[in-house]
Amino acid sequence: MSDIHVLLIEDNRTYAQTVGAMLARVSGVERALAGFHLTHVETLSEGLAVLAHGGVDVILLDLLLPDSEGLDGLMRLRATAPDVPVVVLTVLSNTDLAVEAVHVGAQDFLFKTDLHPNALARAIRYAIERQHLTGELQRRTAQLAASEQHLRTVIERSADGVIVLDRAGVVRFANPAAESLFGRSGTDLLGQPFGSPVVVSDKIELDVVRPDGSHAIVEMRVTDIEWGGEAALLVTLRDITDRKRAEEALRASEAKYRSIVEQATDGIAISDADGILVEWNAAMEKITGLQRAEVIGQPAWEVQTRLGADPGKETEAREQMRRSLQQAYQEVAALPPGHKVSSEREIVAADGRRRIVQTSLFPIRTEDGLLLGRVARDLTEQRAAEAEEKRLRDQLLHAQKMEAVGRLTAGVAHDFNNLLTAIIGFGDLLRMKMIAGDPLLEYVDRILAASHSAASLVQQLMAFSRQQVLQPQALDLNLIVRGMDSLLRRLIGEDIRLRVNLAAESARVKVDPTKMQQVIINLAVNARDAMPEGGELVIETGHVSVTDAADEQGVPPGEWVLLRMTDNGVGISPELLERVFEPFFTTKPQGKGTGLGLSTVYGIVAQSGGHVRLRSAPGHGATFSIYLPRCEQPAAQPADAAPGTTPTPAGSGTILLAEDNPAVRDFAVGVLRERGYHVLAAGCGQEALHLLGTYRDAIHLIISDMVMPDMNGPALVKRVLAAHPTARTLYISGYTPEDLAHRGGLATDTPFLQKPFTAIQIADAVRRVLGS
Repeated sequence: MSDIHVLLIEDNRTYAQTVGAMLARVSGVERALAGFHLTHVETLSEGLAVLAHGGVDVILLDLLLPDSEGLDGLMRLRATAPDVPVVVLTVLSNTDLAVEAVHVGAQDFLFKTDLHPNALARAIRYAIERQHLTGELQRRTAQLAASEQHLRTVIERSADGVIVLDRAGVVRFANPAAESLFGRSGTDLLGQPFGSPVVVSDKIELDVVRPDGSHAIVEMRVTDIEWGGEAALLVTLRDITDRKRAEEALRASEAKYRSIVEQATDGIAISDADGILVEWNAAMEKITGLQRAEVIGQPAWEVQTRLGADPGKETEAREQMRRSLQQAYQEVAALPPGHKVSSEREIVAADGRRRIVQTSLFPIRTEDGLLLGRVARDLTEQRAAEAEEKRLRDQLLHAQKMEAVGRLTAGVAHDFNNLLTAIIGFGDLLRMKMIAGDPLLEYVDRILAASHSAASLVQQLMAFSRQQVLQPQALDLNLIVRGMDSLLRRLIGEDIRLRVNLAAESARVKVDPTKMQQVIINLAVNARDAMPEGGELVIETGHVSVTDAADEQGVPPGEWVLLRMTDNGVGISPELLERVFEPFFTTKPQGKGTGLGLSTVYGIVAQSGGHVRLRSAPGHGATFSIYLPRCEQPAAQPADAAPGTTPTPAGSGTILLAEDNPAVRDFAVGVLRERGYHVLAAGCGQEALHLLGTYRDAIHLIISDMVMPDMNGPALVKRVLAAHPTARTLYISGYTPEDLAHRGGLATDTPFLQKPFTAIQIADAVRRVLGS
């Protein structure tokens, strides 16, 4: 414990020694307390010099010094060492001066004549203590003042209004922000009632109307405080007008957004950074069958798993979907604004519907982080429409291609018919001239046989091009199939099982029975060749009512009789399906087929008003479905008709023959003249009219080719009939009556002979026309 350093400024040395003795005595007695160390100087100047070195704890000052008098010395000491306490030593006659000294800074005063050691020591210690307390008080007071100034500055500059109310609700303080908020100055506010009831509250809102009529929405908080020693209320006011407007705008924007989202035809979903769904609109409910309440708050991968996982594989699918969505989130997070990632997949909706959905993922950047936006568009109907459009387009292209090939085939068949007419005709004439046993007879028969095979080939071409001559009848298709049972079993062989399932009721159609048999035979042969190791051929008939073309591979709506032939052979690859009906197209080895079997089927069915559809796949056999219009007429019994071979009796009369093909013309002239007819032969219409002009007798029959370079057959016949109205007419052509009718030149009841024809056929036709 250090001694108290006492500086005694006293010009009386004797008195100074007395003071020193007193302090020494006290130090010896009060050992538990700090002792005293005395420094004595006789003048103020010397005292100030000691103070300059520091270390002085207390000053004992005589107010009457050689170089200082009165309070001057005290003032100088306080200025030099304001923290060192001063105790004034004075005589009784200077009491007023001593009291004044305390007022200006001295801690105490002692009378020299009444000085006691203990009183002196106590006065010194108290002076030091009081000086310490006074300094601490001053320091804290300064801090408080500074803090109060800071607080006042904060309040004065605060953007929030601050008002102090007494318990009567009268304004005692208002900062500038409060004045601005209410639109009134402080003098107008102070001393005035606040106006609204005020109670302690956490937060309430007020609508403040300013003197100028403007409004402000204010958020008010009220707390208890003490003001001027009395209970008061601190009211803090925050102008939230802009915030309220922003919130209202946000609510309006959210309502608009919600309306847009809910009215959107595309599904909209949003998930957060953890993959939890936070948005799921009505369109998404419709697409997926999952309601908003079912999915909000659920992980997106859980929901996605419900829309596509195979039964029993949910766990694996869930983990795979979780990884996929995490990867998608990372990819989307790196996308620049306005970009998206799109994909297309099939989902299984909650109600079991399979939907084709296009999904676009895009980032939504917010203050709280990145969200993953998802727009789902149901493309099921669009894809179905596109598939239907493609099917119809392919069907149209296929029909156009077949039509083009048909026109080409018809033209080729017409030219071949002219050639074969001459070959077969002159062959017949040659054979008629030969006697039995003639060694050349065999060659002639071979020529005729080859010519008839060629004619059959041409007939198949014409069947494909729908230009053969049909003789349709109302028949029961069941009877045709049943009547061919034995023939078909021999045709397909014993290693192929034939199973026939016929409709319970009559399957009436209007077809050419011979051509219908050809259709069945061609399909049976095709099935046989597709099952080299054996198998099964199933023939079925039935009735079909088509209401939607898509259900029956594009067959138009209507009532149809169905003939279906199914084999379990090798099947047909997809790339060949569209070509199987093309003429001369075959997958068989060279020499194993003409490629006309299926094209003939196509042509006969199409010419009969029906449709052929094929389903097949490699290793799964083939099914040919033939749709024929249902006929309401009574069915006749099918019967085969064979052309007569009995020689035609001789005839008489004059025939005008117009044929632009010389070989056909010469053959016909030879046959008819041998039968006794007088024939006027012409190579074109104009030549025929010239012959007619020079011939004065009657014309009994006009035989005319339908299509000639300068004048067609009907135009020629019209000119001839004007001069010979009783003449009969027989048209010949390599084209079919149907094709000629389309050309507008042949009436349905007009006698007609299709090329190629034999000598007997043309002779029979002439006899029938002249005899009718």
